[in-house]
Amino acid sequence: MLTTTTVWKDLYIKQLEIAYTTNHWRLESFVKMNARQRYDYLMHTNPQVVRRLSNKIVASYLGITQESLSRLKAQK
Repeated sequence: MLTTTTVWKDLYIKQLEIAYTTNHWRLESFVKMNARQRYDYLMHTNPQVVRRLSNKIVASYLGITQESLSRLKAQK
């Protein structure tokens, strides 16, 4: 029982570390990247997200308006 608890604790800590790193990077990207760079990075790392989700959701994730997202998509 003790080893099972330790395994779950280690898994939980690992997931917290991943979540922290991801959120920290995302917040940092808002400061260091402009909208075009954030969009390009998202297209490079997760193009299926942009294709499958609505413009409203993607724009919200990128921190821009739907109109700005449409302009970015049209420029490509």
